[in-house]
Amino acid sequence: MVNPKPAVFLDRDGTLIEDVGNLADPGDLVLYPETVPALLLLQARFSLFIVTNQNAVGEGALTVAEVERVNAHLVDRLTGAGVRIEAVYACVHAREAAPLSTVPAASRTTGTTITSRACSSTKGMPSCCRTARTESARKEKSRLAM
Repeated sequence: MVNPKPAVFLDRDGTLIEDVGNLADPGDLVLYPETVPALLLLQARFSLFIVTNQNAVGEGALTVAEVERVNAHLVDRLTGAGVRIEAVYACVHAREAAPLSTVPAASRTTGTTITSRACSSTKGMPSCCRTARTESARKEKSRLAM
């Protein structure tokens, strides 16, 4: 059995795209000029995942649907440029802690939980994170479930 490629987890805002605050309109998404060339180099050796904190959802400034539309638009643009993104994971908790039993801060990209969840993505996403999977990731999940 061939070992899968190691993974690289890429932050969305301020890393792949310009950080414009609460990005609700996919038309406002601006890729950095270096994003596509860098990702094309990385994907030769790594599986690429995007992780993003979208605390504006938990604070009521954005909806999950808006975040998902922006994420889908980003993946579409990258795919059109030849970059394969395995999945996008978004933590949608507000910055301030919700009830302690939900441990929301642990799912933020600055912690380890969101990347742990991304690593085990074929087992499904827990309710504290949202995902916009690419078609290839859905097919792989189905294959592994057999």
